[in-house]
Amino acid sequence: MTLVFLKKYFFSSLILAFLSFVVFFSYPVSAQAKPYTLIVPFPGQNPQVSSPQDYIKALYTFGLGFGALLAMVMIVIGAVQYTASEAITSKEDAKDRIQKAILGLILLIVATVILYTINPALPDLTEPTLQQTQ
Repeated sequence: MTLVFLKKYFFSSLILAFLSFVVFFSYPVSAQAKPYTLIVPFPGQNPQVSSPQDYIKALYTFGLGFGALLAMVMIVIGAVQYTASEAITSKEDAKDRIQKAILGLILLIVATVILYTINPALPDLTEPTLQQTQ
């Protein structure tokens, strides 16, 4: 009985997320959009956003930087754990932590390379323009 409930909950939440996505991105954003100043801007990013593209681009850039920073911190923690431990099991845990952090960095790089391979302008999220027809 719980499996049926979970399936129903999953599909209803999936439909809700899809509808929210459609409503959010179908809202017309004019070229004359009034810029919005973020209350808490992303570190190193412009606090003025004038469209959802600007916000998503800032979020993407911040996410990549934060993921890389977090992976480097985990590598340093693993290195300290490896050098400070004397037990074999602790050294294995430290190696595992370092390997997982390196795997995370590789995943970040691969995701960025895939986006640039598909279309170099894809991570930039520029507002699409339409050509006029006659």
